[in-house]
Amino acid sequence: MDIKKTIIKNISSLLGAQIITTLLKTILLIYIARTLGNEIFGKYSFIISLTAIFLMISDFGIKGVAIRDIARNTSHVSKYLKNIIILKLLFSLLSIFIFILVVTLLDMPQDTTQASYIFAGGLFFQSMSHAFRWTFHALQTMELEALQRVVEQVLILILSVWFLWQGFGLIALSLVFLFTQISIFCLSAFFVIRKTKIHPIKVDLPFCKYIIKTAMFFALSE
Repeated sequence: MDIKKTIIKNISSLLGAQIITTLLKTILLIYIARTLGNEIFGKYSFIISLTAIFLMISDFGIKGVAIRDIARNTSHVSKYLKNIIILKLLFSLLSIFIFILVVTLLDMPQDTTQASYIFAGGLFFQSMSHAFRWTFHALQTMELEALQRVVEQVLILILSVWFLWQGFGLIALSLVFLFTQISIFCLSAFFVIRKTKIHPIKVDLPFCKYIIKTAMFFALSE
């Protein structure tokens, strides 16, 4: 496939996914608000926003470094992937620790706190799945990224609506998030293994230092 067709394919894939996921998110939020009321909806929105903030922190610009460098030389994808998995694991655990600490210090209602802790587990798998997803951008296979976005939102919508229809509330919604992120993590790993040759993981400390140092500039620009 020539460059022009590849660009059109990637843009249309991501644009289509963005439209679909935005529509599905809107439908879900409206349904949650109508079913659970303003108070529970406010708690759910707060947890979602907090999770999104710590998801950005867990990335720390690593994705930008990987996409830029691999786009220049795709033969290095395995080297980047192995070391980024290690870095993302460390940053994800750190983010979750701070997330839980913040939730604990806020002294929120019990159901909000419990749901936040469950979301923290989902945040870990969501962050780790992003450790794989950057390869789709770098290898110009963004239809796989688009597919995962749509599958993720479809799962969340269907399961959330079903649990709410059964009379469950905020805790059930948090478990839906956790289950969905575990599923998407497995799907991301499956696609990456099929697209790349991953050798046994071996930490390259100088290379990890280069990634972190360069990622700081990407993190500050986001």
